Amino acid sequence: MTEEINEIKLNMVKFETNLENFGNRLDEHIKDQKNDLEGLKKIITDFIDTADEKYAPMWTAEAVKWTIGLVMGAVILALVGLVLAK
Repeated sequence: MTEEINEIKLNMVKFETNLENFGNRLDEHIKDQKNDLEGLKKIITDFIDTADEKYAPMWTAEAVKWTIGLVMGAVILALVGLVLAK
């Protein structure tokens, strides 16, 4: 009976040690994931900044072209409507 109790105590110590090791590894894993996430955020932010610098002027120019086209189309339709109304 004493041997069984000693074996149980030994197994409990082993279990406690394994549990502590698991907790430590989990803490390290969480830290690594946070570092990876920060790196990924930086990469994405840099990509967005670069894309903004590169493509924003082109997108703005296209938006201006479409706006001018729509306004001119509305003006032409209004003039045609006035001419036909007379």
